[in-house]
Amino acid sequence: MRSYLILVITLFALFSVPVIAEDATIIVSHSEEDERTVGVNLNTGQSTRVAFDRNIFVQTIEVRSQLARCQGWWLVAGYGACGSISLCARFGTEPAVCKPVPNEATPTVTFDVNQFATGVTLSITGARRDNWAAPQITINTVKVTGGDYKQITRNLVSLRGDAPVNLKRVREVLDVTGLVGEVFVSTDNSKVMAWFDRDGTGISPTTRTTTLEINDFVVACLDIDSNLKCDYLDEAECATVDKDWFDGYCCGDAPYAQSDCQWYNDKKAVCGKNVDNIW
Repeated sequence: MRSYLILVITLFALFSVPVIAEDATIIVSHSEEDERTVGVNLNTGQSTRVAFDRNIFVQTIEVRSQLARCQGWWLVAGYGACGSISLCARFGTEPAVCKPVPNEATPTVTFDVNQFATGVTLSITGARRDNWAAPQITINTVKVTGGDYKQITRNLVSLRGDAPVNLKRVREVLDVTGLVGEVFVSTDNSKVMAWFDRDGTGISPTTRTTTLEINDFVVACLDIDSNLKCDYLDEAECATVDKDWFDGYCCGDAPYAQSDCQWYNDKKAVCGKNVDNIW
């Protein structure tokens, strides 16, 4: 019996608290607005490309347009009775993303982009039934929010820490010469959070992803369970009730609450109580 208990405790130590690691790219970019006049009519099956001056990290695209009023007997209903269209935006070889165009005179459609691009191709799907040969939509302006950027690639670990990873100050990461507007931070990994912090220790809210302060620090941590809290904080909370944390759960919380050591295939880990009755 004694050797069996030793074996269980060893398994628990090996499998319940491994260090989880994720590769992540943190992008720090200028957040400048550049509004361009387009003035292009589009019908179904047509497209137009709006080129940027260089490759930039694009946060959002705001397209302001104009719809023709419904014609003929549709006229009494204004803009909504003759059908609907969607505006599509495509960046490079990525699939197009389409969003409905509001049925109003001068609709605005905004796309959350968060990727690198040298331009955007706009097109429409659907059709509005007009009796006259009017265009489906007129693209008036495109406002691009984004700018030059810097990428930081790091391997982040989730456990055995007490602060986010400090990735240096904004002015040390990004060329801030002639900075206009804010600086923006994002990541390419949904399991990673990055934000701007006053002193590099993580005291600022993790939602602080824009800043005007070039002396702010860029910090990052793992958030495996996407609860907007660094994993080392989750681990610390479990530890206060004598439980180990792993991949989003305290060992001992449902559905991982069998007191005898069990192998949980979804977590690839063993969870249970040891001889001291501690999870």
